Amino acid sequence: MERSIGTPGVGSNAGRTVADAAAAIEALSETDLVRLKALAQLWGRGLPGGIGWADVLHEAILRVLDGSRV
Repeated sequence: MERSIGTPGVGSNAGRTVADAAAAIEALSETDLVRLKALAQLWGRGLPGGIGWADVLHEAILRVLDGSRV
């Protein structure tokens, strides 16, 4: 059985599964990925040493896949 992500009955994420989130991430275009990289670079500014933009981006993707962020 596929685990649902998000808060049931809230917004358009009701009933979405991890597979849905993974499919959405797979469907990102090169342009989308460039935009996400640019945002991660902005959000990563001022973070402690050793934490870079790639860490920020990977953490965001991980949170979408584990259901803690939708």
